[in-house]
Amino acid sequence: MFDWMPEWWSYRPADFLMFSAASYARLLERFHRDTWPLALVMLLLGLVLLWGAARRRQVAARAGTGVLAAVWLWVAWGFVASRLGEIQIGIHFVAAAVAAQAVVLALIALQRNATPGPANTAGLAIAAAGLLLWPVLAPLTGRTLMQAELFGMEPAPTSLFTLGWLWATGLRHRRWAAVIPAAVLVLSATLLWLLSGGG
Repeated sequence: MFDWMPEWWSYRPADFLMFSAASYARLLERFHRDTWPLALVMLLLGLVLLWGAARRRQVAARAGTGVLAAVWLWVAWGFVASRLGEIQIGIHFVAAAVAAQAVVLALIALQRNATPGPANTAGLAIAAAGLLLWPVLAPLTGRTLMQAELFGMEPAPTSLFTLGWLWATGLRHRRWAAVIPAAVLVLSATLLWLLSGGG
């Protein structure tokens, strides 16, 4: 009656992935080529957002959070649903969560009593890591820079940037807005681990 149980328990987490590290790298490269020069625009946008957060101005914090909401919406549709959804069943639930983050950020941007925090150096450093250092992980894992995950293009670096931005600006309700980016980072780290042969 339960003859299928031994076979079921023999599965590893990696067995539920429907793509390999090589196919994921090709997907990233094709996405970046198809949308070029959007990756460059996102890099410049990230630098502007960092500059705005460093100024600790209420208007810059609110406007930047609104811009981040649009960035998350693009990542949800442009990459997770449209590209990653082609090679992994069930990824649309992740796309919905990423889109929900855009809504959360948009609602925070509408808060009139948003107040940037007095100490934002650590937050700026984390945001800068998401923008400038995360792509360096690609060559370290055998991928080219065209196959790197980038801010505004893929969820993981966008999540790290957002966590730093929220910390740097000190906006109200930032803890709620940090839940989905933190979860995305855990999911992304798990994905990278599985693609590298773990699990």
